[in-house]
Amino acid sequence: MINIGERIIQLRKARNWSQDDLAKRVEASRVMIGKYERDDNSPSVEVIVKLAKATGCFSGLFTW
Repeated sequence: MINIGERIIQLRKARNWSQDDLAKRVEASRVMIGKYERDDNSPSVEVIVKLAKATGCFSGLFTW
C-alpha cells in the first residue's frame, strides 16, 4: 500500500511541480511539503482537502 507521502510525491511530479509550487497552491511552506512527503508529519484534514483541490484528485487518494 502506498503511503500519503509517496502519493503526494507522485501527484506533484506528475504535474511537474516543485515542492514550492505545491506549497503555494495549498498555502503551506515548502518545508512542510517536504515533511509530508517524507512522512515526518501527517497533513491535517484541511491540508488533505487543499491537496486534493490543488491536484484535482479525490481526497480519498490521500487516506488509503
